[in-house]
Amino acid sequence: MDQSRKSKVPISIAIVVLTLLLSIGLLLTTAGSPAAVAADTTSTVVSTQLNYGGLNNPDAIAFDSAGNMYILNSGAQNSGGTASITVVAKHSGIIFGQYIRANTPTVLKAAKGLYNPVGIVFDSAGNMYIANGVSDPTGEGSITVVAKHSGIIFGQYIQANTPTMLNAATGLDNPSGIAFNSGDMYVANGVLDQTGKGNITVMAKHSGIIFGQYIQANKATMLDAARGFNNPANIAFNSGDMYITSEVFAPNYRGNITVIAKRSGRIFGQYIRANKATVLDVTKKVVFPIGIAFDSVGNMYMTSFNNSNASGVGFVTVIAKHSGAIFGQYIRANKATVLKTINPALASPFPLTTTFDSAGNMYIGSPTSNSIYVVGNHRLDFSKSTLPSATLNTHYSAHLSASGGIFGYDWYLSRGKLPNGLHLNSLTGQITGTPNKTGTSSFSVTVLDLAGEYKTENLSISVAAHQ
Repeated sequence: MDQSRKSKVPISIAIVVLTLLLSIGLLLTTAGSPAAVAADTTSTVVSTQLNYGGLNNPDAIAFDSAGNMYILNSGAQNSGGTASITVVAKHSGIIFGQYIRANTPTVLKAAKGLYNPVGIVFDSAGNMYIANGVSDPTGEGSITVVAKHSGIIFGQYIQANTPTMLNAATGLDNPSGIAFNSGDMYVANGVLDQTGKGNITVMAKHSGIIFGQYIQANKATMLDAARGFNNPANIAFNSGDMYITSEVFAPNYRGNITVIAKRSGRIFGQYIRANKATVLDVTKKVVFPIGIAFDSVGNMYMTSFNNSNASGVGFVTVIAKHSGAIFGQYIRANKATVLKTINPALASPFPLTTTFDSAGNMYIGSPTSNSIYVVGNHRLDFSKSTLPSATLNTHYSAHLSASGGIFGYDWYLSRGKLPNGLHLNSLTGQITGTPNKTGTSSFSVTVLDLAGEYKTENLSISVAAHQ
């Protein structure tokens, strides 16, 4: 945004504008001040900054199949002086050989020895892959894998919970984005291949044809259909089609999205030939696109920032598959549109990455503020149920459950007391223990999510003597 074009707006005009915005159900939110935004009659948008300490330059975010969140810190604070991975577990338990407490950001001990990491992804088996940039000891980029279980990965034996450089991932040049599709791994190389521009390297799980080219299994191969990019940063797949963000620096900072289609057909209103890298016309005016992700219905989201001036204003741009409400805003199909319901929270940071969890919440990483921003489109719901009765001096266990809201719940007693001998786990919502007194206890339990939304239910547990 050109600073010289900023001007003061008369208060009377501002009030009229705000009134109009409220009348169509649109509320702008600021970082750290979550507010409800009316998207439609069934959902509410909540945007908030997660209070995770110890993050340092969070460049990438990924979720495993269990819903655990992994944050890649490229400018590490750990004792080794190298980069790190912070994990936020959905439930307490063992992750890559380490006990991780639920909802508690923890540095993953198994992810050590990383070199300028910029990308992170999981395969369907739960193995974690990290793209290391050009500053590793070999003088070229590399891929580090941390296996969930010991075994063969891309032709190499990998020991579980041990960071290992993948031997087959050779010839990488400034790798950044990394993605999987049908078990094959794709890596975006920023610069420079022999053409003088970026490219995509693929490692196939099985030998065969990929985007019109025969690829030998377990061998890093430059994809002929994906050459000549201008600093490709990230990769995403949707319905088997590959999308690549291309950054363009000064003077205009205009980037684009290139798509390589699995089959010929229309994509976002444009006819795309199969196996041919094609710039999506609708993305040609997007400012400095970096992160890219798709939601479950096929809408495409891009994070970008304009570093052509000191303001560093962050953006989230969406291209909708079909017209309709997205995060509280009406979006026309096949038209690049800045999400106004999200961007006020990103006015200062530089958003580099975006991804979605299984509930449809969007997470945005900002290295400049060392923060993670999350945008939720679903109201928190406390699944009320009648708790089972307990028996005197017999172990008791019951589990309270919630859904929606923002990742990470906090459970607490807001009224009354549990029966003597029973306790509520604040992280899991589980009530356990051995009751030592008969009678009925009535109480209220409140569940709180990370955006500050809460729900309370009145419950009771009866304790009876042995029959």
